[in-house]
Amino acid sequence: MHPNLKRSGIRRSSVLLLACVLMTAALATAQHAVPLPDSKPFGVSYAEWSAAWWQWVFSMPATNHPLLSSGLVDCSSGQFGQDPHSLPVWFLAGSLNSGATTRICKIPRGTWLFLPVLNSWCDNVATLPPASMDQLKQCAAYFGEAKELHASIDGMPVHGLFAYRADYAPFGYTLPATDNLVQYFGYNVPGSDWPRTYVFPAAGDGYWLMLPPLSSGRHVINFGGTVKNTGFQIDITYYIAVP
Repeated sequence: MHPNLKRSGIRRSSVLLLACVLMTAALATAQHAVPLPDSKPFGVSYAEWSAAWWQWVFSMPATNHPLLSSGLVDCSSGQFGQDPHSLPVWFLAGSLNSGATTRICKIPRGTWLFLPVLNSWCDNVATLPPASMDQLKQCAAYFGEAKELHASIDGMPVHGLFAYRADYAPFGYTLPATDNLVQYFGYNVPGSDWPRTYVFPAAGDGYWLMLPPLSSGRHVINFGGTVKNTGFQIDITYYIAVP
């Protein structure tokens, strides 16, 4: 073999080996950077974060709602993390529509992201007689149990997603008086289906991830799954720019 070809082969092998090492390290970093499901990011459990996520979802008008939007979106809508005295955590939305959804937005540097890989909720709106808390929990579990889950950060998959099912946490939520998400579903709230803008109790279920701040630049976050009992399926992709 010609000496130059031999050296070239060695260099190619070294480059491939280095690429494999870097890819493995990146994958490990992506996986280990995600707080474990039994951890308490900022002293708050995944279950409590999930309740806060639902409260965020219901607090906004249905018009241009994050769950119903695609394309270029404003990820700052309704975020508690805009308050300088609050925790630096923003929520990302799933979708109310089965299928693939793509969103493009900006996220401030240093912002943590909490997102639902796949989730559900149940409450007593338009339910007579009212369901007990145990029945609401069972309802949310039925619609939230996954058959398949997937999530990746910049192409690096997050493994063990079935372990990220949040413990049950009851919650209540406050709706806008008009143009609210429950009205979007066709219910008269506040009104004959529920007299007030505050709804309690409610139960949630699902699989969640808390992601540490992304580095400056452009990133791709993908997540979704298939509900075991209904076949409802989502695949959400966020293209995110961080200054």
